[in-house]
Amino acid sequence: MNAVTSQMPLSQVPAPSPGLVPTPGLAPAVVPAATSPTGFASLRRAHSEGDDLDITRATASQRAAFNVDKATESNNDTPLTLACSNGHAQMVNVLVCRGANIEHRDKKGFTPLILAATGGHRDVVELLLNNGAQIEAQSERTKDTALSLACSGGRKDVVELLLSRGANKEHRNVSDYTPLSLAASGGYVEIVNMLLNAGAEINSRTGSKLGISPLMLAAMNGHKEATRVLLEQGSDINAQIETNRNTALTLACFQGRTEVVALLLQYNANVEHRAKTGLTPLMEAANGGYVEVGELLLDACADPNTAPVPSSRDTALTIAADKGHERFVDMLVHRGAHIDARNKKGCTALWLACHGGHLETVQTLVKHGADVDLQDNRKMSPLMVAFRKGHVKR
Repeated sequence: MNAVTSQMPLSQVPAPSPGLVPTPGLAPAVVPAATSPTGFASLRRAHSEGDDLDITRATASQRAAFNVDKATESNNDTPLTLACSNGHAQMVNVLVCRGANIEHRDKKGFTPLILAATGGHRDVVELLLNNGAQIEAQSERTKDTALSLACSGGRKDVVELLLSRGANKEHRNVSDYTPLSLAASGGYVEIVNMLLNAGAEINSRTGSKLGISPLMLAAMNGHKEATRVLLEQGSDINAQIETNRNTALTLACFQGRTEVVALLLQYNANVEHRAKTGLTPLMEAANGGYVEVGELLLDACADPNTAPVPSSRDTALTIAADKGHERFVDMLVHRGAHIDARNKKGCTALWLACHGGHLETVQTLVKHGADVDLQDNRKMSPLMVAFRKGHVKR
């Protein structure tokens, strides 16, 4: 009996509900009435502030009137969901002992266990599991489990506990992401290691239209160490998304993830792979103007004059010039790119730079000897298109 209940008549001391076992060291306290606005307000205040003194000052009439599962109108929160969200283990223990609905769902369809896991409150998660909370309960809209959300939020201690209790490591949420996919996407290396050590499928693919792997998610989001772990554990470096044929390397180049690109090249990623768009990794880097990525690819023997994009006949140089990426253009020319290559419309890099009004790019191309008189398929020269677009500088 704790300091509060030891001074109360035995008839007023709340007894644990049948079948529910209090956590050792967390003695049941007295809870304020939630049926009145002031009672529920004080309870919410206690939850948010972690103030257990407010809980122990209830009158006998308040205790008698207390409805342990009374929910708010706004979010369908109960005292238990609020306590779990804020990680107040002692209050959770009290409410569970008073028979609170351990599987109640708030407006988002989150159970107390899911809320505690999302918040990273390991002791609350353990308390709920010890009292029979459903470990595989799913949120109603996203179909996430406690493990899914703990992985996506980087809650290492909670993930470790849930795995030790047998949580399904291959569960897929509504987006078809597994816990490993979610951890890789967030770059949570320790969690990635935990899941792999627990036997999670390293090359799992989402069943959605993308079909993206954990390695692709880590790479495209720039998580170098998570990418390294997945590669060391045997992830397929050249696996492709079924619908667009992107690989981890093309995705990393598209996002300008320099460190990840360097790592993937060390593991011999295919530097000339073409996605469904027809773009190579170098072309993806040219599109974003990522010079450091471009240099890495060229150092790894990417061809600056590889066959152009089938649909548009664009090269890495015309792509970079069209976007006005002067430094990338300069790098490509120095690395031997054909300066007067034409795309499907007959446009050279210089023509495209003039069309876009990219003065520095124009100056660089002219300096390197680009033909200023080459016309497009409509017989328009770079100078003519510059005038037509109003790109005139005296």
